Amino acid sequence: MKKVVVISLIIFCFTLGTCEKEKDDCKGVHMVQIEDAIIPDTVPMDEPVQISVKASATNLCWSDLYVELGAQDAFTYSLQSYGTFSCCQGLCVCPDQMLYKDTVITFQPAQKGKYYFNIAEPQGSVVFDSMIVE
Repeated sequence: MKKVVVISLIIFCFTLGTCEKEKDDCKGVHMVQIEDAIIPDTVPMDEPVQISVKASATNLCWSDLYVELGAQDAFTYSLQSYGTFSCCQGLCVCPDQMLYKDTVITFQPAQKGKYYFNIAEPQGSVVFDSMIVE
């Protein structure tokens, strides 16, 4: 009788573990749309700059939106937005409601000059903006 209980428990745990693995396989982090990025045109050298970014996703299968500012070199930066998409093999019913995330990034320019910001889009295009630091 004990062997049957132990075997049943092992099968149950294996099945539960497989289901959890399938749930994890249904999630992925992907790039989402940047709706708007407000980058000041001209700023003084010794002041931190506030960059406002609004990211969006098309339905509620998306969650946890966030924005990244990355340095490519001393005067070139990239803005990208990501989110977690949860749907197994396209078999999900995703409520048709937009999801938004507003972010304010404090940017501290290191020197005077013209800074370039590449704003990446999910479909592969890039929007360019610039800021002059005096």
